Amino acid sequence: MNVEKLKDEKDFFIRYVLNRNIIEGIELLYAFYRYIETLNKVMHIESDKLGRGIRLFTGKE
Repeated sequence: MNVEKLKDEKDFFIRYVLNRNIIEGIELLYAFYRYIETLNKVMHIESDKLGRGIRLFTGKE
């Protein structure tokens, strides 16, 4: 009976907890990708004072 309970807990972990962690990781990677894309757009606008300030701050200019 104890072995069955451990097997059930392992199956639950593999099916739900591990899959949820993988999905959350992918969501975080996508959010990070969108953040980087937004920063790149801001840095490439030459006439934008905010973009110029960020480029000066990060040493990209």
